[in-house]
Amino acid sequence: MNEQISRGGWLPFLEQFSQDNQGRPVSIEVVGQEWGTDLAAQTTSLIAVDFDPKSDAILMTVSQGEKTFTHTITAPKAIWLAYTDSGKAWALEVITKDNSQTILRFEDEDPLRIKEEILREVNAAFKREPRIDLNNYPIRISFSDGVLTLEGEMENIAAKKLALELAAAIHGISGIVDRLRVVPAERMSDDAIRDHVCQALIQEPALKNCDIQMRIKDQVKTLRKSPLKADGIIEVAVEDGVVTLNGQVISLSHKRLCGVLAWWVPGSRDVINGLEVIPSEEDNDEEITDVVYLVLEKDPFVDADQIRVSTQNRVVTLEGLVPDQSVKEMAEFDAWYVFGVDKVINKLEVQTAQSD
Repeated sequence: MNEQISRGGWLPFLEQFSQDNQGRPVSIEVVGQEWGTDLAAQTTSLIAVDFDPKSDAILMTVSQGEKTFTHTITAPKAIWLAYTDSGKAWALEVITKDNSQTILRFEDEDPLRIKEEILREVNAAFKREPRIDLNNYPIRISFSDGVLTLEGEMENIAAKKLALELAAAIHGISGIVDRLRVVPAERMSDDAIRDHVCQALIQEPALKNCDIQMRIKDQVKTLRKSPLKADGIIEVAVEDGVVTLNGQVISLSHKRLCGVLAWWVPGSRDVINGLEVIPSEEDNDEEITDVVYLVLEKDPFVDADQIRVSTQNRVVTLEGLVPDQSVKEMAEFDAWYVFGVDKVINKLEVQTAQSD
């Protein structure tokens, strides 16, 4: 079970929390969006967790033998307590304004019981989401050493991304291994998928100055060499319907467009977009909005002029008019396909026929 502690109650809560749990063995994990997971402390004893309003910092003080050290968390924005059915704390999670996580995990809790708690919460979250159909598209869930693994074939891209978002919101999870795939619109061989993706990249005007390569096992074949100085190199590999894009491009927009083109191939079950952006760019909501609109313009089945796109905190909202339900769904999936989009709110309205 999880409980968020209101900011106004941090001081008294942490004081009581420290008194109740002093001396318990703990480990401290720090999870960042860019660097992954680091262990700040392992097999230590908790002394106290304090909040300093003046410096806007949370201090986790632990001991190991005769040594004592403090892990400082600056700019915290949320505190979550995870506890068992009996009410005993098994983890304290602090989320900062840059969305990094620090997880203080109690090592004296039964790992099997913690695992069962996590699996139960994830499964319950999936069952509450109407777009995740566990009866027809079951998800295999496993949890070990703070890492959740999700496996299965999802009905569509929306169900896949929603499952990942819901799982990431469960506190006490330090990482997710994504093995979720999407049921393809058409079953195709890996060779056919690879050929279609490469042709889509070659035919895209925005990528005309990029070298396009395909990888088959250990062999790399160049399909197109830019006559000018290359704006990037895009390598395509496919295994079991999963498209992997590696190489480099000159902008986030190019990276996102490549990913969508790969998703549009009807046999694609997943797209792993490993393209590096050189020089690096800082991502933002405006960039995501621009690319979603660009993708809608390129989709021959969608009239982008009738759709308004906005983005806030990686959540895309679509508004406007579409001729029928199928176009409404296609426009939404186009937005989901864009790398970095966490959620899509579809407010598109289907035009009703007007009588003469």
